[in-house]
Amino acid sequence: MSGCRWHQICLYPCQRRRLFISVPFLLCFVFAVAIFISSQTRFPVFLIRGVHSILLVSKNHDDLPKVHAIKTPVNETHLKRFSNSTPHFPHCLIIGVCKAGTRAILEFLNMHPDVVRPMFETHFFDNVANYKKGYRWYLQQMPKSLPSQITVEKTAMYYAVPEVPQRVHEMNSSIKLLFVVRDPVSRAVSDHLHMFTVYKTRKLKYKTFEEMAINPANGKLNTKFYAIQRSLYYRYLQKWLKYFPLSQIHIVDGEKLRLRPWEVMSPIADFLGIRKFYDKSYFYLNPDRGFYCINFNGIHCLPKSKGREHPAVDPKVLKKLKSFFRKENENFYNLTGRTFPW
Repeated sequence: MSGCRWHQICLYPCQRRRLFISVPFLLCFVFAVAIFISSQTRFPVFLIRGVHSILLVSKNHDDLPKVHAIKTPVNETHLKRFSNSTPHFPHCLIIGVCKAGTRAILEFLNMHPDVVRPMFETHFFDNVANYKKGYRWYLQQMPKSLPSQITVEKTAMYYAVPEVPQRVHEMNSSIKLLFVVRDPVSRAVSDHLHMFTVYKTRKLKYKTFEEMAINPANGKLNTKFYAIQRSLYYRYLQKWLKYFPLSQIHIVDGEKLRLRPWEVMSPIADFLGIRKFYDKSYFYLNPDRGFYCINFNGIHCLPKSKGREHPAVDPKVLKKLKSFFRKENENFYNLTGRTFPW
């Protein structure tokens, strides 16, 4: 003992043996307790906060239980970035329509200090493999947010997959939905152009729009063509209305969004229950592309893959398409109580 220096631990030989024997047992005991606590407390509940609701998901999330809405007040005193923020389930879904302006809506919403969004489409409800991973996996895809903020998730093909409305309803029957539409003929051309460009980039051949839109055997319109099918807004919206009232679905005019985005975003903010924010000064018209960019903390434009210039389409094919969609559009107007110049 007298030989120990001030910085050394001095123990008799018997004390050292006891210490060497007891320390491993102590570590094992602590480790066992930690495992037990973890098994008992791991994700007992999820708190899902939106502007109007907290959603409670049961511990056994894998069986996809129903979610119950509980009212909660809005707190607007926090900043968008805060160390105590946590991921929350979406308060709103942008369910489609693809090639109608869904990405622009998401980016414009992301400007708002009360909105956060995932960086990429999660494809949770429309992808069987992802859906089987359960709500816990879905929550992990969400960004961190404050109780005063809402999370908006966009997967543009949600609207077209038959199983999705019921799956969304089982998660949250009070969720709000954005349904973006545009001229169905123009949207179909954009849809084909997207795939045509993808194949061209990979140096693969892809049929022209006319070749896919017209049945070569009889010269009639090929209504099974995916680009045409995805423009049948009335048929898809009908399926969503079986689970959600029209008051929970906000129809967005994609054409007006391109021309005057500030006039479109303000009603969306009202629909979502977030504070007024959007002003014409927050948007900048790109003269080269003819599309509005974000003018907020700098100029931010959508990727060049958005808003591509359409190739010329045979006028006869366009005429057949307009004739085909005329009745479909009327049904859509009657269903929504809205009219569009299509």
